[in-house]
Amino acid sequence: MHYRFIALALCLLSGSKVAFSAGFDCSLAKLSPTEKTICSNEYLSGLDSALNNFFKKTYDSSLSHGRLAERQNEWLKERNSCQGDVTCITDSYLIRNKNLAASNNLKNINDIFNREGDKIDEELDAPIKTKSGFTITDSPWLVKKIFSSDSFEGGINLEGMYVSSVLTYQEIKNDLFIYISVSGRYQDKDITLLVELAEDTPPRIIQQYDGKVDILSRTRDAQGNALAYFAVGNDSHKEYHYLFISPDGGKSISDISSEQADAVTQKTKSWTGYCGASECNASLISPDSKWRLASSDGNVKDPDEGMYVFPVNRPDQGLNVFADMADNSITDDAFGYTRQYVWGDDSNTFYFDNSGALGCIWKTDIDKKTTKRIIPVEGILDPFYIKYDGEDLILSVYSYSYQDDSKSEIYIAIEPN
Repeated sequence: MHYRFIALALCLLSGSKVAFSAGFDCSLAKLSPTEKTICSNEYLSGLDSALNNFFKKTYDSSLSHGRLAERQNEWLKERNSCQGDVTCITDSYLIRNKNLAASNNLKNINDIFNREGDKIDEELDAPIKTKSGFTITDSPWLVKKIFSSDSFEGGINLEGMYVSSVLTYQEIKNDLFIYISVSGRYQDKDITLLVELAEDTPPRIIQQYDGKVDILSRTRDAQGNALAYFAVGNDSHKEYHYLFISPDGGKSISDISSEQADAVTQKTKSWTGYCGASECNASLISPDSKWRLASSDGNVKDPDEGMYVFPVNRPDQGLNVFADMADNSITDDAFGYTRQYVWGDDSNTFYFDNSGALGCIWKTDIDKKTTKRIIPVEGILDPFYIKYDGEDLILSVYSYSYQDDSKSEIYIAIEPN
């Protein structure tokens, strides 16, 4: 995502060659009247340079590159209409710079999770080396909040509202759209809303159901269509549906039969391996079908506790990529896993969460034998991998609670340059 900015900036900022010390190259022969005025005025040149910095930071943080480019081109037309009017050009830059500076940009973990009730884990004193040869380190990503239940005005007043799941995502015209389910109580019954999230746009409800939603499967087909299969209802009655989102923005929600739902879930049928001496179930196969992932059901007192990767057909060769119980740096009796893990876009990296000591979101690289803590925040769970504009993004759900203040939030995380 970050490196594509340079190519985009070349066409957005002036239609001219960009010099790194200024907004554009003033030595070019074909400059517009507005550009000539900017080049002859030191203050205007400084405003243009500041705009480049603001735009780059906003672009690197944005989930809507398509709309951002459109708005920038619209602003350029307005700026160029000033011709040689210095006051007009100045006002145009000051307004645009103020808007860009106010964007919801990525920040360091400590700058986001600084409320009473937020808990950031302390950094490791030194890397931890596991018995299986994996090195555990801290490597925090940049984050920003993209949804909060306390600011969601969905047209229906749900009590105890929380994000129940991330359904899927789609990139449409270079903008990222994310689909989630939000659940709560309304008139003494469970209600679930399917919600579309897009940057700089209020959350939009696309469907409402009585009951709770359980994800059956999330997949993408060869044409780039995103599909999320889910069940709605309770133990006595369930209905089955799937959400379909195409790359051109087409979307639909269709019913499926219980037999079709069984066929979908059969694709992720559990496979039993051994996490140490304990049985553990592994259903998540790597993109190249080389590896399986599983976590044990123990706790920190259990020597088999851990996050394991298996050669796809070798239940006896599980490798614990996380800290072994014997390591005395792990002392929290509540330590455990929520069994949420997901592959990246290759077969070497995956992401997982856990709770208790050393809780948070982690990234493992099998080839490099590294496990890095990328979001060191207690209570942030459910990693969901997204590939957007060439960058790896992790979506995570956070339950914030302090005294009488509680909310369910979604954060996006991106690895810094």
